[in-house]
Amino acid sequence: FVGHTEPIYKLTPNSAGTLLASGGLDGTFIWQVQKGTPLKVPPFPSVRGSTTALCWVPGPNDHFECLAVGTCNGFALLWRQTGDV
Repeated sequence: FVGHTEPIYKLTPNSAGTLLASGGLDGTFIWQVQKGTPLKVPPFPSVRGSTTALCWVPGPNDHFECLAVGTCNGFALLWRQTGDV
């Protein structure tokens, strides 16, 4: 898993164990666990601050979970997968 260049503060897998969210000083990454590669996700601009909180929120029937992201500057962001990984 290569991606972060700064310290990582949080790691959390999704309920299926197929995705892993990592967050830290340089933002948020979402990884495909089996491949060890990051998904292409919208960047969370650095003005919002370092990622300090991560939580997967289940969707209906456990499909299309959302990732809630909290930052040191008080922002809360949601990311949702829109298709199969």
